[in-house]
Amino acid sequence: MPLILENPNERLDSRRVYSGNSRELRAIFKACVAAGRIERAADFARRLIELYLDDPAAQQSICAEYIQAHVAMALESQKEESVKMLQRWFELEMRRRKIPVNAAIYALLTKASLRVLQGPKMERTVRRYIHMADNSELLVETLSVDGILSDEDLSRIARICPVDFFPTLDDNSTNSDVEIETVSDNQQSNPTVPPKVAEEIRPTEQKGLGLKTLKQSLAVFSHLTEGPASDRIFKTKAEEARFLTDVDYRRQIHLEENSVEAALNRWRAEHEKLKGIGRNSALTSAPLASLLWQWQCRLTSMIKEELTRTEESESMLWIRMTPSDKNRLQTGPFIRLISPEKLAATTILSFLTTLSLRPIVRGTRAVDAILHISASLEDENIAESIRKGRNAGLWTDLPVADRKRRLKYFLKRKTSRQPLAKMAVQPTTKEVEEDIHPRWTASLKGKVGGLLLSLLLKAAVVEVPGEISTEPNSKSENSIKYQPAFSHVNQNRMGKRVGVIMANTHLISKMEREPIGGTVAKFLPMLVKPQKWTGFNQGGFLLYPSRVMRCKGGDSIQAMYAKSASTRGDMDQMYEGLDVLSKTPWKINRPVFDVMLEAWNSGEAIANIPPENPQIEQLPKPSKSDDPLAYRIWQNASRMAENKRGGLHSQRCFHNFQLEVARAFLEEKFYFPHNLDFRGRAYPIPPYMNHMGADNCRGLLLFADGKELGTSGLTWLKVHLANLFGFDKASLRDRAEFAMNNIANIYDSATAPMAGNRWWLKAEDPWQCLAACIELKNALESPDPERFISHLPVHQDGTCNGLQHYAALGGDSWGAQHVNLEPGDAPSDVYTAVADIVREKTAADAANGNVAAQAVLPYITRRVVKQTVMTNVYGVTYDGAKAQVRKQLDQSMRGFRSESELDGYALSGYVASKIFKALASMFSGAHEIQYWLAESASRISSSITPRQIDEIRRAAAKVKEAGEATVASPNNKKKPLFSFNSSVIWTTPLKLPVVQPYRDTKSRLVHTNVQQLRIQEPYFTDPVNRRKQIQGFPPNFIHSLDASHMVLSAIKSDQAGLTFAAVHDSFWTHASDIDKMNEALRDAFIELHSQDIIGRLATELTIRYKGSVYEARIRQSSAISRKIADHRMESFRRNPNKKARNFDGLRMHEFLQEVERMRLLDSSDPEEQKRGREMVTPATIYAAMASRQDLSEPEGMASLRIGHVPATNESPQPRAKPDDMPGAGELETIELVGGEVEADDLITDGTATNNESKTDGQEPGDEHEDEDEDGDEDGDATPSTEEATPPKKPALPKGFARKFGSMNIWLPLEFPPIPKKGDFDVSRLKNSKYFFS
Repeated sequence: MPLILENPNERLDSRRVYSGNSRELRAIFKACVAAGRIERAADFARRLIELYLDDPAAQQSICAEYIQAHVAMALESQKEESVKMLQRWFELEMRRRKIPVNAAIYALLTKASLRVLQGPKMERTVRRYIHMADNSELLVETLSVDGILSDEDLSRIARICPVDFFPTLDDNSTNSDVEIETVSDNQQSNPTVPPKVAEEIRPTEQKGLGLKTLKQSLAVFSHLTEGPASDRIFKTKAEEARFLTDVDYRRQIHLEENSVEAALNRWRAEHEKLKGIGRNSALTSAPLASLLWQWQCRLTSMIKEELTRTEESESMLWIRMTPSDKNRLQTGPFIRLISPEKLAATTILSFLTTLSLRPIVRGTRAVDAILHISASLEDENIAESIRKGRNAGLWTDLPVADRKRRLKYFLKRKTSRQPLAKMAVQPTTKEVEEDIHPRWTASLKGKVGGLLLSLLLKAAVVEVPGEISTEPNSKSENSIKYQPAFSHVNQNRMGKRVGVIMANTHLISKMEREPIGGTVAKFLPMLVKPQKWTGFNQGGFLLYPSRVMRCKGGDSIQAMYAKSASTRGDMDQMYEGLDVLSKTPWKINRPVFDVMLEAWNSGEAIANIPPENPQIEQLPKPSKSDDPLAYRIWQNASRMAENKRGGLHSQRCFHNFQLEVARAFLEEKFYFPHNLDFRGRAYPIPPYMNHMGADNCRGLLLFADGKELGTSGLTWLKVHLANLFGFDKASLRDRAEFAMNNIANIYDSATAPMAGNRWWLKAEDPWQCLAACIELKNALESPDPERFISHLPVHQDGTCNGLQHYAALGGDSWGAQHVNLEPGDAPSDVYTAVADIVREKTAADAANGNVAAQAVLPYITRRVVKQTVMTNVYGVTYDGAKAQVRKQLDQSMRGFRSESELDGYALSGYVASKIFKALASMFSGAHEIQYWLAESASRISSSITPRQIDEIRRAAAKVKEAGEATVASPNNKKKPLFSFNSSVIWTTPLKLPVVQPYRDTKSRLVHTNVQQLRIQEPYFTDPVNRRKQIQGFPPNFIHSLDASHMVLSAIKSDQAGLTFAAVHDSFWTHASDIDKMNEALRDAFIELHSQDIIGRLATELTIRYKGSVYEARIRQSSAISRKIADHRMESFRRNPNKKARNFDGLRMHEFLQEVERMRLLDSSDPEEQKRGREMVTPATIYAAMASRQDLSEPEGMASLRIGHVPATNESPQPRAKPDDMPGAGELETIELVGGEVEADDLITDGTATNNESKTDGQEPGDEHEDEDEDGDEDGDATPSTEEATPPKKPALPKGFARKFGSMNIWLPLEFPPIPKKGDFDVSRLKNSKYFFS
């Protein structure tokens, strides 16, 4: 059964409560708990309990969470009053409200009483809670809850409670039936293991952003050898042993904990150094770190003042609060989460990081800065809470299994209860809505980030040279003048007015000399193997919060499905695949790094490194008065030149980030933790340096663990080099010979990459080619090349992987042959095959005198068609394909278009149509499958779910007697009742649920301390974006299949003992293991496509959307349209409610009618079934008369067919002159109240409005379609006066026929038949050596 969540969190998201929705309340409550603000947490807990009146499980969760925080505070303070407050809460908020109590709550209350109360009062209280647990049959669970009651606590409970209840529990008691695990001596570790010291690297002088920046940015690595903290609390003995013995593990912990503290230490050190030499006029050229320390001190002071004001606001009465006071009630809990010092440093680092992502002179959008600051604070808070383990020191670390074994032996009277082995230990808190650390809402992020940014703008100042001081007490010759470091301005960008944070010019010059280096752990690779994924937010980094899935646009539904699938165990294979990718160790390729650093220092444009000072041609500025047209041309050219210069600068900045990270990890072994996108594709979490980066990143990376080449490995190394150079379409033997034929160039590239002939720069992937040249040279120069230990990853790439999946799904034999699914002696190239077909068809047209064919024939090459072929399978439209082709033709046909009257877009359209038709002929089965997927998505995205049906029926029943024209939405009067909010959801072959996140979400206005923000936060109740749902399903479905293939391949490769890495459809391993990996790739693909994937998908969609109805459109040209129109007219005339005689009223009437018919047919009562069969609705008329072809296609869906070409004139004409443009009256659409309706879908229904008449282009026979019921012909328009209307026909509202003419009808949601599969047998792939090569 597919995973189906019924109405996930609908109530939680739709109810509006004090200070925001329930998600905001939940986040604020969590923040208060984390900050130790128990009284404030109690207030929000009460509000949440009231919100969840109909959900006892949610109320119990909130109470348990509050009680745990309260117990922690009581144990820390040891105040009896704190326990009394806790008891009052328990009695008033839980027992009085009859909220169910679980074992964890009893255990918490018992522990607080044991540890804080004294004497008889303690004994009475403990005895009461123990008996309450026993009466609830929760005693065993209470005493064995994970990590609450220690052995000492149990001993005291045994002494307090009656002897006949259970005997004294002695920690030293032993019994042959009780096994108590102990830590053996070899598990104890020596805490004095000397740390590993990184080798110093000789600095090199360089221009601009050089090694000085790299050293400063990641200097934290020089401090990662500190010994273990004596006060650290560990969850397990194994974790403690690893921390004491594993230096890299300790360094990783330190890196994740102290990246912010390390930055603070650097700033403080620079400032102290400056103070040591005294303040003087040279201060303005002081290091940037000293300036940041001044900001840090000022911002820390301001945050403390804000916390004081927050305390005052919380003590005020609500009616006396100003808007600022009310805002502090929301932001206060969040700025308390971490210390003011760390909060200030996090704000500064995150803001400067945002500022540096683009050219500093352009500033950054305020909304980007606000959200980046709040996101950094959110992650830092979670990492801090994990690191501190706020309650860890208060609870025991005795394993649950030990506790259960002991209790099983010691407890007497509990033998009649469930076996302990079957008892599920309750967690201390059960999350209902969010994770243990719920994500902040966008509104809260805006308010918290806006507050911190506003404080930073006040705190950040920059020192600039001032005038000569005239003050008598001035000790220096010149005075130092302070100016704001940043300013908030409004600018027009892309036609919108946006707030921008601009940097002071003096600060810009300082930052250009000394770019800020403020990396944090989540941006860096890991020094130890990442944690294995065991849950939605459990895995990856040791401390920093990581989620296994990147949810697009903050979509919560995808996260809910992923969490539920994880709980069911459906994500286990995905987790296993991610763990395989994450545990691959890497290292930096030092020789390539040295060459890259030399290229960087030169400032030249080398490979993909942009130049430091690009020489961009600039046109001379003409006089605006002499020639306004020439001046506008110059303006556009200048703007394009500036954009190009800014783009190159941004690229160089990003390259600098990557070099910084590579520099820091030069002597390290490191790992990339991975997670998934919503389709299941795996990505490394560290963004700057990873193997999915550009060519320069990939060239810098080697496997940390090497393997001997062997005979096959040496050959594959040569093949790999040829592939990287671009010689990848020949046979494997020819590719290996290519390397040997260029051995002189290879040696020259490896020995003198910058001073030699630079042959490696001619490669398609120059940096990776250089790495391969160095590796091959080293192997050939070794005593035995086959024994050479190789670390270089060797790639195997698929042949247009999307088409491979489509060919297998559709069973296309011809298509399978061209994407190497069929065995062959040489590799097939689908791009060349398409180019050959296009060239052949174009030559035939040219011979027949087609001027466009004659013009483009010489330029039809593989390069021209490649991008369009590659992207067609992923949903590129015809217009997009034309743009792709035109870009290639512009490069090949330079000067042609300016000398020809043929329009460039017309030429590209001609070529694109030929490409599309070639694809359609090669992949016929895939053509039908792609359209089937799109049509299924179209029906889903225009459907009404059973939940919505019930809601509409209830609303209709309430207003039936009121005689209202339409039924309004019961929750929101402005919200349309027919809201199509069904996303396309499916399950991959590896059981990953995929939810398409495309919705039309309205912006929400959030007031912050800096400016107003419009933030979009999608909810599942928002209507879906139908166009994106339709166009996204085919490519996303294929992406989910290639992700499944990658994960299966990773698991099989790992089981075979291979090192494995992947970049979507490019798989990497050691050269010696390529043959084994290729076998795993083929086996995984065969295993995947041996299933009936499309059949299973159709079954899942049928089950998932059972009971839904969707709104379909009937073609105007179909015979059924007249029948339905007549039925509607008759239904309209019979309707006694005149207020409902409109488009919306009839639409609602037909909907309720169809829903009732479906209910009757689904009934077990034969009489009701008979009534359902006798009902006449548009759906029954359609079922009796129509076929699938009678349904018109939604806009844009036809373009999703592989190779679909719109019905346009393929032969381009000379460029249109202004006089040739179509007139204003030639419109293709008519905009109505209900939206846009295609002009050719309008039907007159025998009645025309006052302004309607027949056109000259009327089809033969149409003049007789206006007969009335008496058979009288009336070819004229309906008379405009009421007296002229036949008395038996009531007057129709103006525009009625047009609205009804669109022929939208309600149909039960059923899916079209599955396309017939071709005869290709996927098992033949077993012998295809070019499947991946």
